Amino acid sequence: MNSTILTYSRPAELLAKSLLDVWLSGNQCHLRTVLDDIALMPFPRDTTHEFERLDLLKCVAWRMKESEELFTPCAESPQTKVWFDLLRHLSARLHYDAGSAGLGTPI
Repeated sequence: MNSTILTYSRPAELLAKSLLDVWLSGNQCHLRTVLDDIALMPFPRDTTHEFERLDLLKCVAWRMKESEELFTPCAESPQTKVWFDLLRHLSARLHYDAGSAGLGTPI
């Protein structure tokens, strides 16, 4: 994992953006690496709002790692749409169009 991610002031936001970018790129090998990095990263020691965001991001990454439907269009997979929406929400100020990667209709 890129060490600069862990020193960013909002790591969940940056990690979610990174995961979305890789997922939308269609690079399956890189996606598996990013999912492993996020799912296996240690929890922060504090109990702030950021901890909750990281916990949610880790849970999403674990579920995505277990799925064989990562590139199923949102229209065909409600689970894919939920992951996309959660990651888009966690990436906060950044906006993505699910249609840009064939994941479904624009949101």
